[in-house]
Parts: sequence; C-alpha cells; structure tokens
Amino acid sequence: MRLLPWPNRLRPLILSCKDKPSIAKIHALMIVTGAITLGNSNARLIASYARIGDTESARKVFDILSQRDIHAWNAMIIAYSRQHCPSQALSLYSQMMSNGVRPDSSTFTVALKACAVTLDLKMGEENLVQSGGLRIRI
Repeated sequence: MRLLPWPNRLRPLILSCKDKPSIAKIHALMIVTGAITLGNSNARLIASYARIGDTESARKVFDILSQRDIHAWNAMIIAYSRQHCPSQALSLYSQMMSNGVRPDSSTFTVALKACAVTLDLKMGEENLVQSGGLRIRI
C-alpha cells in the first residue's frame, strides 16, 4: 500500500507534527507503507520524537534499526544533547566510533559540547581529536 510519494512528502509531514500522538501516527504510516526502510526517514523520526522531548521513543526507534547511517547516529546524539544528557551523548558517540561509523561536523560539534559540559577533556582529546581525525594546531 502506497499512500504518499515517499520520501518527498515525508519530511514536511513529519516536521509538522508537534505532539506524540501525531508523530506516532506518522510512525505507524511509515511502517505500513514501508517508508521506515527508506533513506534517512528513521533519522527524521528520531529527531521528531526528540524535538518533543521524548528521547525514550527516539531511542526505541534507534535501537530497532538494523542499519544505522550517520544521520540516525547524529539524530540520537543530538537528542541526548538537547535533553541535557551529555553522558549518554558521549556514550553513543563512543558506540558509533566502535561500530566504524565516521563522525561528521555535526557529530563533532555535539560531542565536543558534551565533553565540555562533563569536563571530560580526556575524552575530548583522545576520542574526538585523535580517533575522529580532527587536527588542532596550538
């Protein structure tokens, strides 16, 4: 069953949702239509749950993904950061790195902020700078 020309209409539809029941309906629609398997639709779903402060639902979506691209990782790391959970953001960053996913500039920005908030300068230097390939000249 194909109700909408996915994924073109998915983004504005999911961005228009402002509460959990609306997002849950879109989530169900994504499952029924198969859009849940398309591109970075899951990252948008994670970000939508996070936008309303529901990191638990965002994490459930994240955890069931068989393939996690950088967009899904970023959405979940950013979700933790926005909910003032820097330890979870850093833990997820470490998990991402151990899974071989290369961070992008968004990942670095959020992870560095989390290091600063937790005063974990060692994590910032070792994991973000060295393993992430970031070079700092002093």
